[in-house]
Amino acid sequence: MELVCFHPLSFGDLYKEFPFVSTEDPFDLDDHWSSWASIQSSVDIQFVGDNLLVTNPKRIAEEIQKKACNGLLMKAGLKLCFFSALRK
Repeated sequence: MELVCFHPLSFGDLYKEFPFVSTEDPFDLDDHWSSWASIQSSVDIQFVGDNLLVTNPKRIAEEIQKKACNGLLMKAGLKLCFFSALRK
């Protein structure tokens, strides 16, 4: 099987061609927020931020402002951080 690599912004074509429902962390954690926001606004699937948000209140607040994803993977042990982020 051949490994195929895609430029992050070409994912939009894949999401339109194949029946994706949800994806988690399609880009690198330190990728530009604009890549996340661009792909999020161009297709109608769930984008879960796990490594992107790392249950970090500041990163969650930034994600909300920039509309970079529409889902959060909340780890039970970190739920207090999550609720703290919602209050800000």
